[in-house]
Amino acid sequence: ERIATVYLLVLLSSKKYYIKDLEGLFDVSRFTINTDINKLKNILHKFEVKFISQKNGYIVQGNEINIRNPVHNISP
Repeated sequence: ERIATVYLLVLLSSKKYYIKDLEGLFDVSRFTINTDINKLKNILHKFEVKFISQKNGYIVQGNEINIRNPVHNISP
């Protein structure tokens, strides 16, 4: 699923991802990526994890155990 892939890309990659990158990678519109990110933020909120947009791309913020837990809940 795209939402799980976005989470794992941002979490595990040393590359910084921006909305434009994700649009091109998945060949979807900005609206679709924003919708996916909002869904992802709602899932992560339950685990006290934040998915944050910064000038240097998206980051995942939270303690390590909380960051790992959502992987099982957003994976297809």
